[in-house]
Amino acid sequence: MNKQVINFVGLWVVNLVILLIVSLLFVQQVHFGTANIPYPAALLITSFLLNALLYLVMPAMDKLQIKVGKWQLALIFLLANIVFLWILKRLAVVTGFGVSSIFVVIILGIILDLAQWAFARAADMMPATSKKK
Repeated sequence: MNKQVINFVGLWVVNLVILLIVSLLFVQQVHFGTANIPYPAALLITSFLLNALLYLVMPAMDKLQIKVGKWQLALIFLLANIVFLWILKRLAVVTGFGVSSIFVVIILGIILDLAQWAFARAADMMPATSKKK
């Protein structure tokens, strides 16, 4: 199987597990499911869409010719996680994903960023980065 597909699925599983754990621990703040979308489907949809959106960040940076170091890249993905979680929350009719406040979105974005960063390092997904001169 293609390494990119394996990395995509692996990161999807990481996102899914983190979202699942957070939704089980913080029931009042993070919720999956609606009257029309069951809990498991909402969890799968949200984690997949988050992963797919995050996979667009690097090609967008390449297209815009943005060169950053590894810590700036971590901050970019942190901001991307927060923005994409907020967008997915706003599309709750489609995703079935609900969050109580922007503070929870920020905390969830930090947790996801740390988990994704750890997975990327373990799976040797880290891109070669260089500072812009």
